[in-house]
Amino acid sequence: MKSIYSKITKWYRDKKELKKSNFGRNYGWFIEYEDKVVGELSNFNYAADYDVIAYKGFEDLVYDESIWMNQSFKLQNKVYKQYCDTWYTGIYPGNLMKYKTLRFRYLWINKL
Repeated sequence: MKSIYSKITKWYRDKKELKKSNFGRNYGWFIEYEDKVVGELSNFNYAADYDVIAYKGFEDLVYDESIWMNQSFKLQNKVYKQYCDTWYTGIYPGNLMKYKTLRFRYLWINKL
């Protein structure tokens, strides 16, 4: 049985690690659709209340705005291998292909 001290120490180390990685954002994300990796998110930036992230698609469906708006993709952190269930994206029609970036809110990991 773990002692209270070891649980508190682990909690503190996990929080410190998450903060160092900007809650998983700095490591990037895999884009999954129907349990298959179809793209990736990288190059995190913050602008006007949104996380702006460049994306690269391995499949054409990554460039479909309607799939993003319906949140049909699953996003898995590249290092922590955890999924983020809290994200949503703001897409301006036509900008997905033009700028090759997506705007996200609540894309993070809050617990290891």
